[in-house]
Amino acid sequence: MSDERKGCPSASSFERIMDCPGSHTLNKEAPKQPSPPAAARGTRVHAGCSGEVGIATLPRDEQQTVTELLQQEEILLDEFTNKQVGEGWAVEERLTEHRFWAKATESEWSGKADRVYVLHKGREKVGLVVDFKSTRYTTGAEKSLQLAALAALVDEHYKRDLSGVHVALVFPDGYDRAYYDDEALELAADECKRLVDQATITSTQKRVPSESACKWCGAKGICPEARGQLNELARMPSTAIAPVDLPGLLKVSQVAKLLIKDIEEQAKTILNNGGMVEGWELKPGHTRSKITDTEEVYRRAAVLGVDGATFSKQVTISKKDLDRLVRDELGYKGKQATDTVANLIEECTTDTITAASLKEVKA
Repeated sequence: MSDERKGCPSASSFERIMDCPGSHTLNKEAPKQPSPPAAARGTRVHAGCSGEVGIATLPRDEQQTVTELLQQEEILLDEFTNKQVGEGWAVEERLTEHRFWAKATESEWSGKADRVYVLHKGREKVGLVVDFKSTRYTTGAEKSLQLAALAALVDEHYKRDLSGVHVALVFPDGYDRAYYDDEALELAADECKRLVDQATITSTQKRVPSESACKWCGAKGICPEARGQLNELARMPSTAIAPVDLPGLLKVSQVAKLLIKDIEEQAKTILNNGGMVEGWELKPGHTRSKITDTEEVYRRAAVLGVDGATFSKQVTISKKDLDRLVRDELGYKGKQATDTVANLIEECTTDTITAASLKEVKA
């Protein structure tokens, strides 16, 4: 846990803490693990959006992601500030990567916002919290506990002088908004304080392993309760499993799979660093090639006698590639870009459905 957080709960971990209050304290005791590639990429993209690093220093695909995120932020802000098509607010203050603090019963808690705007119209002021996301695989803005916490923190930072706080998840291809009025901000602040108390007061630090709690927890490898899930599966009889036992066993197996992955990653890290894991070695990965110059490939194919119609039937493009083309070449943004892509691909796509997967239904 970074010194910046002072060992206190942070809004970014609230989803995990809600599922497993005891995970906060155990994470402080766990050995620090290297960031997975996806997390490292997200860190670089956020650094590009904040201006901490120059966009040109990032890999090409990350440069594109940062550019698209900043474009969407501009479109979002325009909804508030444009007097012709927007709401006519003016920007009074702009904060980037700012950490806000609040007090709980026995601890403090904090949250860092990618961007915060204070907007005013006459004497009325509102906040706008922006959270950059490089993919849409996340909880919506209205249900995001992290955004609720950031809204409450921003409201407290400005001494409850805001009439409300808007929050937005900004993606490369759009954004998702929600709004907290006075009453909602008060409820969010109370809920966050209650959650922090659960995670920091000794008598309430209960550990409850689950797929959602353990997925992003850095302490699952040393968690006695999580390890108990592996032991429970190991003790299973070799006879057929009764259907009535499946719900409980499925829940246990989700945690066990996360632990197994964690064990394998630790072994890979040791072997990658030149260490030894008796009886094990690293199997070389497969090389995957991506065509980046389709124009040159088409030219070479044409020289060999492949016509354009045949080439286009065999070589596919992704919807994301087409979206980028519309934005870069035509200069379209927001809904105009989305509608244009939809018109371009109408009756030109084939939809496939992936295999069904299991998902726990929460009460």
